[in-house]
Amino acid sequence: MRKSRTLWSLVASILIVAACYAASGGTTFRLIDNLFLVGMILLVVAGIYTVISGGFFSLFSKGFRAMFSSKAEKEYGGYDEPLGEEDGQRKERASQVNWAASIALITGLLITALSYLLTFLL
Repeated sequence: MRKSRTLWSLVASILIVAACYAASGGTTFRLIDNLFLVGMILLVVAGIYTVISGGFFSLFSKGFRAMFSSKAEKEYGGYDEPLGEEDGQRKERASQVNWAASIALITGLLITALSYLLTFLL
């Protein structure tokens, strides 16, 4: 059930449209504004996840550590293995976060497209 991204995206889209309609008080322009804002927030969340999971910030921080580290740290290597979760738990967690980010991306695209469609129909 968790693997069906399309189904979960459609369900989330329907729930968000219903919540935005209730929040708008029946006004069409407020509905369009609410849909657009929620869609953009979801797209930003998915974009942030994509940048972080791509390793940009870890590469950026390693570069700064290498540039500002002392000679003793450079001889030692300066990098230890990360402590924490086991490999299987880490992969499962990454899979769950990836799934949620893809739902946010698809739902954000659907809701933003719906707001544009409603704008052009009015």
